[in-house]
Amino acid sequence: MLEGNCANWESFGRAGEFNHAWTAYPGYLCQKYFSGLQPTGGGFSTFDVRPELGGLSFAESSVPTVKGLITTRWDKLGSGQLALSLTVPPGSRATLYLPVVSARSAAVEESGRRLWPSPPHKRVPGVIAVESEDAFIKCLLGAGAYRFKITGSGNG
Repeated sequence: MLEGNCANWESFGRAGEFNHAWTAYPGYLCQKYFSGLQPTGGGFSTFDVRPELGGLSFAESSVPTVKGLITTRWDKLGSGQLALSLTVPPGSRATLYLPVVSARSAAVEESGRRLWPSPPHKRVPGVIAVESEDAFIKCLLGAGAYRFKITGSGNG
């Protein structure tokens, strides 16, 4: 199996069939870790977004679900800044974990509106809750399209 093409393919018939779960596994890992998409409810009715930034400068993913398309993209902007866009389909909720060095020194904006530290008496549409948890600012989000900018990001 390895001699001809240096890969461990399994094929059926002359044309071959390469559509197996194990050949798609790298794509799943990229979405789960780099983009941080992980279902927490059936059919992605609820899901987490917890990107692993590592040594990458950006990552982008799209996941089709029964509720609609989930899209996410993050970009390191330098100087401890991170931009992250996310689309949460109708009928779904997302828990977004934004990596920060310190919640006390971090600042988070969504579409130019400050989320963290939270401004008094102002709400951002679609944002249900914002709190700090460990090395993250955690945002509970309803359906919608979001554009976050994080200053003080733990984007190493």
